[in-house]
Amino acid sequence: MTLNIAVNKNFEILRETQDWVAVYKPPRLLVHKSRLFQEEANCRDLVQEKVGMRLRPVHRLDRPTSGVLLFAKSRESAGRLSKLFVGRLIRKTYYAVVRGHLPGAGMIEKPLGRVPQKA
Repeated sequence: MTLNIAVNKNFEILRETQDWVAVYKPPRLLVHKSRLFQEEANCRDLVQEKVGMRLRPVHRLDRPTSGVLLFAKSRESAGRLSKLFVGRLIRKTYYAVVRGHLPGAGMIEKPLGRVPQKA
């Protein structure tokens, strides 16, 4: 299944260490290829080409979501970083742009619904 949508390939390397690379992923860019989506443009391949080595995604962001991705440079680094995510020692924060008004300040702690993709 291939979607005909314009993809912004302008990722940005935010920080690189000997163990990992932090990257800004723009919206509509896949994190990596999958069985369902085989498009050539995906963040992992683009970053691998830039840094010149194989990378392993430590977590994912949905295709429409922009944000910071972490790629590990080795299997061992991927394992260590994954444990930090599982143990919630790496904190993820999501921001959403919404329409409408809330009656006051607060926090919504419910999953967001999905909007069907336009063909």
